[in-house]
Amino acid sequence: MTTADGITPTVMPAPDERTIRATAMKRSWICPGAGFAFIGRSPLAVATYAATLCGLPVIVWLTFEPNGLSLAVTLAVMVVATGLWFVEQIAVTRMTLNPPSPQVLVRRFVPASCIMVLAMILTLGFLVTGFGSLGMGGSGMMPTLKRGERLLYHKHIDWQRVKPGAIIVYKNADDSAWGQPGWFVISRILAGPGDRLSIKDGNYLVNGNRGPKVADTGKFDIAIEIPAEPETLRVPDNSYFIVQDSPGGGFDSRVLSWVRTESILGSRLWYLSGRGVFKPVE
Repeated sequence: MTTADGITPTVMPAPDERTIRATAMKRSWICPGAGFAFIGRSPLAVATYAATLCGLPVIVWLTFEPNGLSLAVTLAVMVVATGLWFVEQIAVTRMTLNPPSPQVLVRRFVPASCIMVLAMILTLGFLVTGFGSLGMGGSGMMPTLKRGERLLYHKHIDWQRVKPGAIIVYKNADDSAWGQPGWFVISRILAGPGDRLSIKDGNYLVNGNRGPKVADTGKFDIAIEIPAEPETLRVPDNSYFIVQDSPGGGFDSRVLSWVRTESILGSRLWYLSGRGVFKPVE
């Protein structure tokens, strides 16, 4: 066919089915939902794209308010988003091809992908800055924590929880007689700033109240000398005296020294193995 001016227009051949499916697959890897859109499955495309984007707000919620509800919602969103994405991988190779839709994920694939990539980067960033994991390398916190157990801890410290009785993660002090400075240690707070400590009959007294047994220092030097009753030692400001739960395998601040406020890494921990995933450590 020739136009009025004598020029024969160039007709681009329609892409074959294999090319369409290959393109849909590539798009789904870059931007979940875009693969569904390229093969014309609009409802599934929107659901997949939206579910994946929802990962960001729920992770932000979990990061700043870790509790049973925020964890359950986060896991539900992740399961739905991941499930839809897996279905998309199968669909783009098998489902009947329809006209591409919605256009926001087809013609505007690049900006939609940029939004998705940014959301994924932010989601990963919140996870990395909000939570950390570690493994128990010793038996000092038996029976609460076993050697080899994997734990998750919250990096955003709730200072209202940092009080006697709480379990914390912190960096080993420079003047600790055990280990290396900077090692991660898990212990339980016995006394906080301003509390008075003494020893009577092999047990600690905290403000005159009977506490746990004094841990054996073993072969290690004493970093903090706690006097016998009636004399007392005041816990310095921004410092904590800690103990470990194991009667025979743990240490306390007499060996490990004071835990300074700036060395505390986390005040909430969860089991990741052994005794129930995401069960709080108390």
